Amino acid sequence: VKSNFLSARGKPGARIGILVVLVIFGLWALSRPILPSFQRKNVYYWMLQTKSTSLDDNPGLLALGTNAIPYLARAVRMPPTYFDRYAWLRQPRVQRILKRLPLGFKWTHSARDVIAAALNSLLAFGSESRAALNQLHEALTDPPLDQQTRQMVIGVLPEIGPPPESLPHLLRAWPLTTASGTLSSCRTWK
Repeated sequence: VKSNFLSARGKPGARIGILVVLVIFGLWALSRPILPSFQRKNVYYWMLQTKSTSLDDNPGLLALGTNAIPYLARAVRMPPTYFDRYAWLRQPRVQRILKRLPLGFKWTHSARDVIAAALNSLLAFGSESRAALNQLHEALTDPPLDQQTRQMVIGVLPEIGPPPESLPHLLRAWPLTTASGTLSSCRTWK
């Protein structure tokens, strides 16, 4: 006698278990943020395609416009990704598989690459990126942020906003940054 797994004669615990799993999956899917997209690729995909500081070189960011700026600013404070944490994920064979799966960029890119791409993308928007200044200022004084990333943020600030607005934040970041790196970046400010 064959029994149908979902039949009325089946175990009620199994049906309740399936229902609970479906509800949890549905809540998880609904709780995920909806990211701005262009041609079915989200803002982070286009951010990682940035190869220069010219917005014309990146059709996705050009199409998304300033809607992308808050997401780019958030990416500047990227903690270590799975790619950074687990050496086996960096194996070429594993990376080929992971790039085919819709897991997201945290599995296939290091935090440093993500941050550099986010900063280059913000530079591509130029003065339109001023909306990201508050998040960049917070990143300057964020203790977990490594020195190289902090210096990259310092290098981007004069291109995005007026230096007087960023000066108090630079002074607070001074103890967290090497003096020589900060001074060389500040010399370019006008």
